[in-house]
Amino acid sequence: MWNLPSPESNELEEPSAGQAASDERRQIAINRQPAIDLRSAPSGRAATVECDYCTRRVEKMHDHMPAHGKRASQHTSIQPLWKACKLQTYFTAKGMIDYFVIEEEEPLLSSPPSLGTRGEPPPSQEEGRLFSDLKADVIQASRDLDNRAEIVQGIEESRADRVPWLVRTGFAAHLRGLRDAEILSSYALPRSLDLGRWDDDEDDDDGGDVNDDNDVNTDLSRILTAADGTLRDAYTSCSETSPDGKMTQQRAKRLSNFRGGEANMSSAKASKFRELKNGKSLKSYFRIAKQLLAYYYRVVFRDDGHFNRESNDEVLPGDIIETTSWPEKAMQGIINALRRQDETSRVRSGGGGDEERDIELKRAIRTFYISLICHTVGSRPFRSAVLSFCAMLSRKNNPTRQRDNEQRMLCTWQKPGNFNSNLSSLIWVAQVILFDFVCFKKQDDEDGTPDMIDEICRRYFQQMAETPFGHILQWRLYLFAASSTNLTEHQARWSLDKETINYRGVELQMDHVSQLVVSEFRQAHTLLYEELLFGMDDIAPIEAWRLRDDLDQDDFGASWMSDERNREILAGTHDALLRQIEGKVALRRVFVRPDQKHHDGGETRLCPKAMAIYEAHVQGFLERMLTLIQVPAGPPLRSPELLTITYANTGTRRRSVLMWENMVLIHVRYHKSQEQTVTQRDNMRFLPPAIGNLLLTYLAYVPHLRQVFLRQSEPGALLSPYLWSKPGGQIWEDHTVSSCLRRACARAKVPQFQVAWWRQVAASITKEKFSSKEQAKFELGEIATSEEVED
Repeated sequence: MWNLPSPESNELEEPSAGQAASDERRQIAINRQPAIDLRSAPSGRAATVECDYCTRRVEKMHDHMPAHGKRASQHTSIQPLWKACKLQTYFTAKGMIDYFVIEEEEPLLSSPPSLGTRGEPPPSQEEGRLFSDLKADVIQASRDLDNRAEIVQGIEESRADRVPWLVRTGFAAHLRGLRDAEILSSYALPRSLDLGRWDDDEDDDDGGDVNDDNDVNTDLSRILTAADGTLRDAYTSCSETSPDGKMTQQRAKRLSNFRGGEANMSSAKASKFRELKNGKSLKSYFRIAKQLLAYYYRVVFRDDGHFNRESNDEVLPGDIIETTSWPEKAMQGIINALRRQDETSRVRSGGGGDEERDIELKRAIRTFYISLICHTVGSRPFRSAVLSFCAMLSRKNNPTRQRDNEQRMLCTWQKPGNFNSNLSSLIWVAQVILFDFVCFKKQDDEDGTPDMIDEICRRYFQQMAETPFGHILQWRLYLFAASSTNLTEHQARWSLDKETINYRGVELQMDHVSQLVVSEFRQAHTLLYEELLFGMDDIAPIEAWRLRDDLDQDDFGASWMSDERNREILAGTHDALLRQIEGKVALRRVFVRPDQKHHDGGETRLCPKAMAIYEAHVQGFLERMLTLIQVPAGPPLRSPELLTITYANTGTRRRSVLMWENMVLIHVRYHKSQEQTVTQRDNMRFLPPAIGNLLLTYLAYVPHLRQVFLRQSEPGALLSPYLWSKPGGQIWEDHTVSSCLRRACARAKVPQFQVAWWRQVAASITKEKFSSKEQAKFELGEIATSEEVED
């Protein structure tokens, strides 16, 4: 260490000659050390505005910009406020670190020597400068190519480079010259608020929060929060299960009469509005409606128009979108409602909200959406903010081409089939808002509701209408046809020996499948017999070949366990584990505790911690069983379909776990298309005997003890009949299935995959390994339908 002066000293002591020589030798040794390896140095960002501030977190850089009178949204590649760099850490005090920027040396262009240089005279000074400039231009050309990749390119003149659906819709021409980062941020929802999300899993990929002014961003967040409530209220008026629902079969057909005419509605095959959506679909649909509102607010309503003009003659979306009086007044009405809310909050002593002002704001938002629907655009579709927003959605974030700098995002065009789902979402949300608006207008004359629906749909919501949703309906029909002829980009590829399959960069050997199944089975078997059954020696496994089942029994709560023919086999299973705890001293020590709220000798009760640990083992066993049912039992199910499996009859449908031909049969009727067609489909598969018997043994013993534990905290409660559920009745979230598969692969030390990936690979394995006769038993065509596989 250096000899530092004491804090009380006011002068520095000169080092002795010996010390100075020692310091000089030390500095020479330091200089001889190799340079810092930039590959191991952490990435970060350094400010370029009059300071040396640097950080590894971009959020911190955003917070630092107001210190210089700048906003993070002003950061562009042309005028950057910060730059990417390599940082090195050092300690400033105990437990505190700081960073300094590592200056990277300019890489020398290592080119092979020119031919014929031996014995040749060197180039002159002028020639040397020329070639130096040319070499520098080669490097600059690669940078220019990267910069051009950030900007949407128009349709090339060559016929071979034209993408038909982009030409037909006009998206490429409308977005030409715009930066991908600005496109994504134009409709991004702020992440700082809970915007009424319906579940905990998040799939945002639209660029996240944008850095507007604080006041502006606060207004937008409040508007979006109110919009979420408006959409939910509108959905309530459409729901057949809600007491406030006003949707009838006749009105549903009128709302979806996209072709017009009474003859189309009277047909038995006439399409009708499908209000049934699960929570995840509702979240996705409402999210796109809120993105539309955010897009209008930033691009049309605000003066800056969001997009930066690269040249004076560049035409931006704000220049094309027609600001008609109705949407403009509707948006101003929303802002006025916010200001009246602020005034009311200031007047009230408690600062609380006013329900009347909340209703006023929601009505203003509904009026705004109606103004976007009831709009005529003629031959210039992008006069409509709705259609301009659709063009923005045609670009998607490309995670494989990301940069360190979040302001330089690189995007690609959506596939026609995937983009079509955005159009379907907008149509469905527009139908919900339109129906709620009509019900509000006709609340004193409900008999006039059908006529008003017909009038609005005839003028603004038909395929032949030159309106925003008339164009969307035409685009959707065209994209359905375009997607059917679109070439599949991601194909599963087999090795020459047919033992290894490669799909989207993940290689899976056939031995990996059996390795995964064996690993999960062993762990599930250990969890069941050692933890859940307390290591009972005298327990007999429940085997399918010994059981009987009445497939037509539809009594509530009935299953194979309630069949009288299985009474002898199942005798004593309902309280076997409880008797085991009662009879074993070691188990009583774990599960029985005196009540801590009473004095010594008070009441005793079951230990909450012990019950929680037991439930954790149950969830671990169910996680292993999920993989064992999803992987080896046939074509894999989608996550929502798999999680609908029940082991006992419910009030509305029969159980999914059945006994048939001495095997365990899994029968699922829910299907993804049920939301659109309202029809169920049979999906059946037999479990391998060892896996089936493991499941039966669990169902015969464990749920009875789980229910005992549940009723300790919730007296009178009953356990959910869903196989993958928690004690309180909550069914597992859809995203949990992929998470379980990834963890199972990690435990088995095989390549990790998730549901969508495995569905595609399983279909390819079936086609490769099974005969045509065997393939006919599986619905491979349905599985082969394009699915979005998460990166």
